[in-house]
Amino acid sequence: MRAFAVSFVIVALGSSAVAAPQVLTLEDAIRIARAHHPSVEATRAQLEAARARLSQARAQFLPGVTGSFSYQPQTANFALSPGFKRLLDTPSSGLASVLSTSGAPITAQCVPPMNPDGSFDFSGVCQSPPPPAAAPADYQLFNYWAASLGIYWTAFDWGRTIYGYRAARTAVDAQALSTRASEADVVLNVKLAYYGALAADAAERVAIEALATQNRHLDQARAFLAVGSKTKIDVASAESDTAAAELSLARARGGVESARAQLSAAIGEDPFRDYTLVTPPESADAETIANPPPALDTLVDEALATRPEPEALRLQARSLADTARALRGSYLPSLVLQAGPTWGGVDLASLTTNFSITVSLTYPITGMNPFLVHAQVKEAQATAAVARAQERAERNQVRLETAQARAGIDSAREAVKAAQKLVAAARERRDLAEGRYDAGVGSILELSDAELNYVNAELQSVQSTLTLAQARAELDHALGRL
Repeated sequence: MRAFAVSFVIVALGSSAVAAPQVLTLEDAIRIARAHHPSVEATRAQLEAARARLSQARAQFLPGVTGSFSYQPQTANFALSPGFKRLLDTPSSGLASVLSTSGAPITAQCVPPMNPDGSFDFSGVCQSPPPPAAAPADYQLFNYWAASLGIYWTAFDWGRTIYGYRAARTAVDAQALSTRASEADVVLNVKLAYYGALAADAAERVAIEALATQNRHLDQARAFLAVGSKTKIDVASAESDTAAAELSLARARGGVESARAQLSAAIGEDPFRDYTLVTPPESADAETIANPPPALDTLVDEALATRPEPEALRLQARSLADTARALRGSYLPSLVLQAGPTWGGVDLASLTTNFSITVSLTYPITGMNPFLVHAQVKEAQATAAVARAQERAERNQVRLETAQARAGIDSAREAVKAAQKLVAAARERRDLAEGRYDAGVGSILELSDAELNYVNAELQSVQSTLTLAQARAELDHALGRL
C-alpha cells in the first residue's frame, strides 16, 4: 500500500508571515476539535442551560420567602363607607336632661325603650342624639411605615411541579446525548478532513514525480534529436506531456490548499494555524484489508445500542409527555400556604406587629383559561409525537449509515488490493517503455502512454487508500465509536 505524504503547511489567512509549523497527529486534531469546536461548545452550553432549568424545576418543591418595606406618606382624612354611615345613623343610646347631685341640669346618655319591631323609641325623655359633624378635610401628610416578612409554599398543584421536574430531568439526559452526538460528528469530520489532507499531499507528490519524469524525457528527446536518432515529433510530444504534467501539478497544489482549509475548519480553530501532519500507522489499513467487517445484522445491533441520537429523541419525547402532564395541572388551582409577620405604624421606631397564616387556593396570576390550557397540552403532545417519529426515522438512518459504511469498507478493501496490483503492473510497463526508448527501439508515444498509465495508477492508489481510511472512520461513526 502506498503511504500518504508526511506533512503539509497551512498558511494563516490574512497573514503573509509563515510561522514554524506545529506537529499535529490525528489524535491531537480530534482532541483540539472536541475541546474547541464551535458546534461542540454550543451543545455543551445548551446542556448547561438544561441543567439550569432542572435546578429551577427542583426549586419549585422548596418554600419561598416574601418581604416588603414601604414608606407611605398619607393624609388622615376618614372616608365614611356606606356601612359605617348606616351604623352611625342607628344609635343604640340617647340623651336626656337630668339634675346632677348639686341640683344643676346636665345632659347624660340614656338607653331608650325598644319598639316591637326592634327599633329604639326616642319619643320619651330619652332623645335621639344629633349626628356627629364631619371633620373638615385636612391635607397634611402623616408618616406611615409598613413592612412584612413571610414564607410561602405550594403544598399541592395537581402534578404541575412533579411532572415539570421530571420533564426537566429527562431533558438534561437527552441534551447530554445530543452533546455526545455532536462530538461524534466533529470527530468524523476531523478524520475525513485529515485523511483528505494527507491524500492531497500524496497526490501532489505524485504530480511532482510525474513532472520530474516528463522533464527527464524531454531532455532525452532533445538529446536524441540533436544526434539525429529521433525526430522533432518526439520533442513536441515530450513538451506536450511536460505541459500536461505541469497542469496536473498546479491542480494538485490547489487541492492541497483546499484540503488544508477543510481540515482547519473541521478542527474549529480560529484563526487557522500552521501544522505538520503525521501519517497514521498503516497497521489499521492492513488489518482492515486482511479482516472483513462483521455481518451487517451484528453491526446494526451494535449501532442501535450505542448511537446517542435515537436515545436522545426518545428522551425528548418522554420529556414532552411529562410537560403535557404538568400543563394539565393548570386546569385546577394550587394549594398555597403562607405565614409571616407584618409591621405598620406612623412611627418607624414603634411599629405595631401582627402575624397571619393563610391557606389559599390560587391560579396563576393570569388566571385559568381552559381553552389556553387545552391548546398548550395539545401542543406538547403533538411535539412529543414529532420526537417519537424522529426517533423512528433516526433509527432507520442509523441502519442506513451502518449498511453504507460496511459496503464502503468492502468496496475499499477490494479497491486497495486492485490498486496495488495496478501500480505494480504500471511501474513495470513504464520501466520497460523507458528501456525500449533508451535503446532506440521504442517510440515517444509508447513511453508517454506508459508514463500516463503509471501516474493514473499512483493516483488511484492514493484515492483507494483515502477511501479505505474514510470508510473505516464512517463505520466507527455509524457504530457510535468516538
